[in-house]
Amino acid sequence: MTVITSPVSGDLRNWTEYDSRLKRRGIPRRQIDLFHRDSQVFWAAVTEMRQAIDEIQPDILHTHAGTPTAVAVLARSGSTCPSVGMVSHFYSWGLGRPAWMNEMDLWAFRQADTVICSALAYREILRRGGVAARRLRMLPWGISVPDRGASARGHRDVPIIGTVGRVERRKGQLDLVNAFANLRRRRPDAILEIVGPIAEETYASSIRAAIRR
Repeated sequence: MTVITSPVSGDLRNWTEYDSRLKRRGIPRRQIDLFHRDSQVFWAAVTEMRQAIDEIQPDILHTHAGTPTAVAVLARSGSTCPSVGMVSHFYSWGLGRPAWMNEMDLWAFRQADTVICSALAYREILRRGGVAARRLRMLPWGISVPDRGASARGHRDVPIIGTVGRVERRKGQLDLVNAFANLRRRRPDAILEIVGPIAEETYASSIRAAIRR
C-alpha cells in the first residue's frame, strides 16, 4: 500500500498522528497537492499522479472526494495502467459551492468503477448526477448497537448527543457546544459527549472555555 496526501497548505494539513502512524508501520507516503482546483496546480497534480501510478503499478486506486478522483481519472488514462480499478469515496458537499465545482466532481465520479457514499441523500445526488446505480455502494455512517434501555449514565430517557472526530475548527464542535447550551435550558438533564483526539489545542481550549461558561 502507498498513501498519497496533500502537503501543508495554509490551514489545510494532515493530522500529525496520521503521518506518525504511517511512518511507524513503514507505509510509503507521497505528497501531491490535491487541495486546489486552479489549473496550474491541478494539471501538475495530474502529471505527478501519472508518474506515481506508473511507478507503483497499483491493483486498485482508492480516492477520497472529488478533486483527487478527477486527478486520478485523468492520470490513469495516460498511464501504463489505464485499466486499473478505481474506487472513489463521496463525502458531503459544503454549502454555497458553485455549480461548476459540483459538475467537475460528478464528472470524475462518473468515471470511477465504484463510488462509495454514506447517506441516502448523497446517493441521490450521485444518481441525479449521472453515476450509474450499479456502481454505487452504501456504507452508512454510524454503527448499530443493541438497545440498552438506559443511557450511558444509567438513567432512562436522558437525551445524549454525541460527536466523534478530531477536535479541530472545521469540525465545528464549538458551534455544537453553543447550541447545546440552548438545549440545556429546556432539558437540564441532557448530556453532550465530545469524543476524539485534539488536533488543534487552541480550538480545544476555546471549547473548554465555552463549556465552563
